[in-house]
Amino acid sequence: MMAYGGGVLQDFKKALSFALKCVENGNETCMFNVINCYKEGKGTDKDLDKMLEWAIRLGKLLNQEILQKSGYITSSRLNLAYM
Repeated sequence: MMAYGGGVLQDFKKALSFALKCVENGNETCMFNVINCYKEGKGTDKDLDKMLEWAIRLGKLLNQEILQKSGYITSSRLNLAYM
């Protein structure tokens, strides 16, 4: 429930700020969240150029042994192929 702000007011600007700090460590989950923020305009203006930039960055990462993280990378690649 924490990913959805359970028990606190949602603040998408703050969430995006923390996600951008998190991606400095190459975290796939945070990159996926940043992509969705720019795609949906949550915490920032909708910006498809930035969404695409982050999707390419995520898609270039090597697959991880952790299935969920590898799934984010594969999903990014698939979405880029559709585009």
